[in-house]
Amino acid sequence: MYAAPTSYDSLPKPDWVVTHDEVSNFGKIKDYLYLMDSSGKVTVYQEKTKTKIGSVDVISSSWVQYSGGFDYKNQILSNGNMSFITSYKDKKKNREFPQLRIFSPKGNKLLDYTFTEKTTNEVGSYIMDDGTLLVYLKLNSSKYMTYRYSVNGKLLSKKMINEFMYYQQNGYISTISNWSFAGEYKSTLSFYDDQLRKEFSYRNNGLSFRGILKDKTMIFTKFDQAGSTAVIAKNPQGKTLWTKTISESADFLIGNTKNSSNSFMLQSISSIYAFNSKGFVTKSKVSTTGSFWIRESADDKTLLVEKQDGLLILDRRTLKTITSYKIDTSDKQFNYAGNRVVYIVDPLTSNVSKYTL
Repeated sequence: MYAAPTSYDSLPKPDWVVTHDEVSNFGKIKDYLYLMDSSGKVTVYQEKTKTKIGSVDVISSSWVQYSGGFDYKNQILSNGNMSFITSYKDKKKNREFPQLRIFSPKGNKLLDYTFTEKTTNEVGSYIMDDGTLLVYLKLNSSKYMTYRYSVNGKLLSKKMINEFMYYQQNGYISTISNWSFAGEYKSTLSFYDDQLRKEFSYRNNGLSFRGILKDKTMIFTKFDQAGSTAVIAKNPQGKTLWTKTISESADFLIGNTKNSSNSFMLQSISSIYAFNSKGFVTKSKVSTTGSFWIRESADDKTLLVEKQDGLLILDRRTLKTITSYKIDTSDKQFNYAGNRVVYIVDPLTSNVSKYTL
């Protein structure tokens, strides 16, 4: 796949480099750069000027427990605000109470709310397609309390979901209920929109659900395929639209950006398979001696493939290589912004560098 292998030092000169005390996690939205250290403190820089504009320390009190990284508990919202879910320990009641905090990029606290529901300690959040923040609290194996907030922390709605919440994808919350493992696996799949209104339900019989596309195409695979992967696409009424089988085991990567929402990929040990809602599109071999990771861009036109010994940028539609660099990617983090712009975090040097490859 390499056009012309390059040496470790042959990356182009970075557009800029920011050195921070410690960087364990990185995020970017609009003109804001978010540098998080291992304790959860976030420092926000303005990319254009490289100046620090604010910071947030979510563990300033020893009474707070913290889950690190920008993930299901800590989010960067579409307007640049940040949300954090932590736990407050009430020693008198011998209980933990989840807390939601929302801050502006300058570090101003916009919301500090403590949830009082008795949970199973599974609490998290999703950013919905309309930009709202959905916080979910698992009360038991099939009951969740949900809160929807605006990007500025205004409570928009509160709703109980009496089903197991699977995940959020392409504007839908997927849930599972009425499952059974007697003989053959069965379950009821339901799909809710951004406002948690139920769009449709489907009774699944004997297949493994893998995701939903923006046009409501449901993607399934078969259990126990012994070295092959059969992909089955169904419409909301349960009609099979198409079935495709590849002759090797592969993992699914369902697109979750506005442009990629009707496409998905399979990733095997050495290949990437591209699909759309109508079926198989193309295949590309990736020359590698180990695992590789695919990173989608928000504009959905290209992909960044991170290997142990290099980087590739591929055209998402054709999977053809646009550019490649042979570098040591170990102990580094990569954030792909699209348009060949890559942010590389080196925790060993605490450098964050922007490259246009």
